[in-house]
Amino acid sequence: MHYEYISILKFDFGNCIKFLIWHNDNMGNDVVEIKDSKILTFDNFETAKKFTDSENCDLYEYNIPKLKRWIYTHSRTFDCSFLLDFWNIFNDIAYSFGEKIPNERTRKSDRVYNKLFFGNNFPAITPEGECFKPIFTKTDRKITRKILSYGLYFLEKHIER
Repeated sequence: MHYEYISILKFDFGNCIKFLIWHNDNMGNDVVEIKDSKILTFDNFETAKKFTDSENCDLYEYNIPKLKRWIYTHSRTFDCSFLLDFWNIFNDIAYSFGEKIPNERTRKSDRVYNKLFFGNNFPAITPEGECFKPIFTKTDRKITRKILSYGLYFLEKHIER
């Protein structure tokens, strides 16, 4: 496999761990590797890395039980990095199947996405000595939960287990 970049995603489901291949497609979009209409998975990092035929693979980890706790306990705490990572990867997974997360690109959801994005305080865009701490409204929390719940549903529906 030869792509501009290729990474391995580790999804911890609590009762099992699956590794996925994430790369750019020929149009420059981020996608996961698909096989027989399912997300191709591996049981360990070494097997996934061997499949990539790449020396340099970044590993990104996703904790599904932590996400479910956040969604279903209606937590008011927003870990911007954690939630943005899931929002983005769920978009990439849906795109891999030619689909989109419903209502993910509305004016309201874009506002929430921007809060999550800027709440990461990336050094390249955050002035030195400053820290953006977004305030998430009840509507923001509802939008985030809906998008991530759908993304989780989509992942579980399309993953090889």
